[in-house]
Amino acid sequence: MVGQPARVDVVLSSSPPLSAHLAAALAAGRLGVPFVPDFRDFFATQRLYGRVRGRIDSSFESFVLRRARGVGAAPPGGGAPLEERTDRPRLVMWNGFDEEDFRPPPPPVAPRFRLVHVGSSYADRHDPGVFLGVVRDLAREGRAIPLRFAGARDPALLRALERAGLASLAGHTGFLTHADAVREMRSAPALLLYVWARPGPISRGVMAGKTFEYLRSGRPVLLLGPPEGESARMAVAAGGALVRRRNDAPGIRDALLRLLGGEFPAPARAEALAPYTRRRQAGRLAAWLGEILP
Repeated sequence: MVGQPARVDVVLSSSPPLSAHLAAALAAGRLGVPFVPDFRDFFATQRLYGRVRGRIDSSFESFVLRRARGVGAAPPGGGAPLEERTDRPRLVMWNGFDEEDFRPPPPPVAPRFRLVHVGSSYADRHDPGVFLGVVRDLAREGRAIPLRFAGARDPALLRALERAGLASLAGHTGFLTHADAVREMRSAPALLLYVWARPGPISRGVMAGKTFEYLRSGRPVLLLGPPEGESARMAVAAGGALVRRRNDAPGIRDALLRLLGGEFPAPARAEALAPYTRRRQAGRLAAWLGEILP
């Protein structure tokens, strides 16, 4: 009936920012319904913002987890398994992709070879100096590879490009809408997927959110990160990518020369990506909520 409040069965929240969980927990308490947070990142484990902020984040996460009826998280929980953090019911939720974003015909691929990085970069977390050094050396040999960074400008990355002498080879679009970011992926001669997390167990556990859209774009991908990491595991399982360690200069050089010569990996297989559409992920979430809620 018009004017009556809608029935609320559960309050869901997702982070970042972590403050979304606080608002959701308080709202659920006022409504008297269960609260289910979904952690895309566990910031306390990653220590992204220093020791003091880490302690604050740790207390905040504990507060949220104590009040949760169930907990969702990106695999594998930001570097620590969910079962080590809470005894509440748990669901691993993948970022996935929207198939609708890829239904329009793809735009023309840029005629000149270039390597395109789409999305945020975090060169303050991991210095891309080895990769940039290989690109610099190839340019000196007459095999220049233009770089295109589609996304918000990263001051640390700009400094790294300057140090490598590659500022003139790198283009920057600035912040893009999601639709424009998808067009950048689909029109790229080749895509760069750099796992920016700091070295260590956390880096191996990071699943870059754009991995699924990169692979779905059908364009060749150069993935630089731990071969045993989540993003690399997904890329190897689905196909469509060359995987190299971030500090493997000879391996990176080999991969770049292959791409420059048109030796592209076969596109990712549709059947391998099908379970990761956001429609399928939403169905998993709905089924899980039906199991854990009264």
